This record gives sequence, structure tokens and C-alpha cells, in this order.
Amino acid sequence: MQPRALAGLLLVLACSPPAAPQPGPEKAAAAPSEPPAATPAKQADPAATDARTAPPKRTFTAEELDKIGPRPAPVPPLTQEEIDILAADPAALSKEDRVKQAYARRRQALQNPDSPTARRIERLRIQMKNGELPIPTLPPRREEPIMSLPDEPAKAP
Repeated sequence: MQPRALAGLLLVLACSPPAAPQPGPEKAAAAPSEPPAATPAKQADPAATDARTAPPKRTFTAEELDKIGPRPAPVPPLTQEEIDILAADPAALSKEDRVKQAYARRRQALQNPDSPTARRIERLRIQMKNGELPIPTLPPRREEPIMSLPDEPAKAP
């Protein structure tokens, strides 16, 4: 894989919003003992409402996953350094650490080879390896900075 394409893929993964936390067994087990219409304060709490009315997590069939892309090879578990950098705030990280965080996010996505994200990453990796993806081009750099000022200053009314 070419370094520029790999850097672009890592940047996309690093800048993507983190996945929404899934309700754990504690929240699911904490069913209200009273009916929901009993107290209006309980209804106004969006966190409690979301836990009860959240749609179930979507499961993909094998055919749908095969349409997304091939199954990637298994990767080793995340190291403690990668787990720590995933937990860190991106705003507080240096540029080098943000690149490490992007790489750790990619490895985290590949932990489950049957996930749609892992299948997409593998499909893009194979397409880049085969030269099927166009290499993004930037406009050429100029020697001098572009400074555009109006020919005549604006006149006050």
C-alpha cells in the first residue's frame, strides 16, 4: 500500500466520530419499578428513555458481509499502549500520537473480522494494492504566496 493512501485511510479513521457506547447489562437490568407515566421527571430524562427505546443492534447476514468486502486476516489483540492511546483525548495528543491513535482505531476495527467496518477496510486495502483506487492529487504549490488585494481601496459611504 502506498504511504500517501495509507496515511489518508488512517486520517479518515482517526477523524471519524467514535462509536456510541452500547448500553451494558447494568442499564438493561435496571427496569423501572413504577410505570413510566407516573412521574414526569422520569420522562424528561433522555438517557433513561434512550436505554429503553434504543433499537436493537443490527446484525448482518453472511451474504451482506460478502457484498461489503472480503474477510480480513485475524490480527493480534491490542497492546496496552494502543488501549491507552485509544482512551486519550485527541485534542491533547501530539501529531505523532494522533497517527498512532488512528492506527490503533484501525486495528480495533479489525479485531472483529466479521464487522462491516473491517470488511470495508480490507476491500479498500485490496483495491489500493491492485491500483484500482485513484491517488488523490493536490494542486501544485506556488513559489510565492497568493496575495490578492483590490486594485482600489473601498470608499466609505
